[in-house]
Amino acid sequence: MSVRRPKHLVFRWSTRRGLVAIILFLTVTTLAEYIVVLYATNLGVEDKTSLGWKLPFPGSQLTITLTISPLFHLVPAAVVVALTYSWTYLTNHLAVRRPKTRKEKTRSEVDRSGKRNFKKIERLTSRIRSFFGEVKARLLKIKGIAHLRQRIHFARATIISALTVLLLFGTLILVVSLSTYPKLIHWTVSGAYQSSPPLVEFVKSVGSLGTNIVAFLAPINWVCSSINTALLSIASGFRDFVASLGGLIQPLAELDNAQKYLLFQNVSAWASALAVLLYGAYRRQSYRYDKKRR
Repeated sequence: MSVRRPKHLVFRWSTRRGLVAIILFLTVTTLAEYIVVLYATNLGVEDKTSLGWKLPFPGSQLTITLTISPLFHLVPAAVVVALTYSWTYLTNHLAVRRPKTRKEKTRSEVDRSGKRNFKKIERLTSRIRSFFGEVKARLLKIKGIAHLRQRIHFARATIISALTVLLLFGTLILVVSLSTYPKLIHWTVSGAYQSSPPLVEFVKSVGSLGTNIVAFLAPINWVCSSINTALLSIASGFRDFVASLGGLIQPLAELDNAQKYLLFQNVSAWASALAVLLYGAYRRQSYRYDKKRR
């Protein structure tokens, strides 16, 4: 059993490529936080602790008003910094090429395993694998191809880590906000019905289509009735489960809007960072385990 040591992709965040990647991620994360702030203001969040200063413009009577909102400026800035650190940490781990384990069976092991018939096939596949490995090694000796492969691997790691962090953060924002606003879905659907008559007509057309499908499937009505009976049998258990969740969500729903906003911002940022840290620890543990097996 032989294990290759994991090779880090050689790059530095202080280089031009790393700085461009950081600037792009900061821009995308700032835009995401702007959307979160708009989402919070639509939920009724208001900042009553805004700080304002009036600065006189030199050489004129004009004054510049500078306003800083702790909720809508400082909290999003802290979240952007936390997500950026999580992204760079995850990129450093994704940019590590996973070790390749090579297991070489001896002749006695092959004889004991009873796979003598596949010996020729294994030799052929090993020769093909070694041929393409030599071709790849010779191509990587060319400076331009090696540099291009390195840049593609870096770009793939940065994009995957950015999507992972942002999607995880956005999902947590929705989950926690729905927990703090249990009637949010009802408000959204009723508001959409009231403000969009075409949506109401679309729902009516879908309902009539469903009625026609049920009439068409009347000969196999026994299937629908059996499904309905099964759903009714599990409805009581599902109702009890939802009731238990209601008891847990009730304290969150009683918070004011500013506290709810701080809750889903902090929980989402901290949970994303914790998930990234756990993934990094898992990767390091897997490398140590493979090293011990050598």
